[in-house]
Amino acid sequence: MKTLTASLSLICLIGAAGAGLAQEQGSILLQNVAEKEELFIDSSGVERTRFVPVATALPGDEIMYTITFTNIGPEAVENIVITNPVPEHMSYVDRSAAGDGSDISFSVDGGISYASPQELSVADGEGNQRPAQAEDYTHIRWQLLSDAEPGSTGSAQFSAVLQ
Repeated sequence: MKTLTASLSLICLIGAAGAGLAQEQGSILLQNVAEKEELFIDSSGVERTRFVPVATALPGDEIMYTITFTNIGPEAVENIVITNPVPEHMSYVDRSAAGDGSDISFSVDGGISYASPQELSVADGEGNQRPAQAEDYTHIRWQLLSDAEPGSTGSAQFSAVLQ
């Protein structure tokens, strides 16, 4: 069985009415969607919530980013790594990153290095190191733990708040 190694990156943008940003690398197709929660009244008069594509965002709005990947090729793909920056002017929401079957790590140095949250530190205002906080994260990385078989689909997600 022939396999490909793919390292994929997406840039999250708010705009284009939250429309999905699609990117293809090798035989993996990525789609990135930005959504926010909205309240609505259903047909029985009950208040409910739903996620809708982002058209505009105001400071304090929490945006959920979902990255969907699909193996569109005829062969399995191994070693898939999805790297996504936390968008500019946004703060990562602690513990919001998710992705079934993946190892999730974070960067506080612009995507140069990655580690688990408890291993990350940043300089404080006096040049000393302190444990990194969620708002210090600049990038998120998902390393898939299994191969993506032809036709398979999966997703990764995280939330961030507009500053």
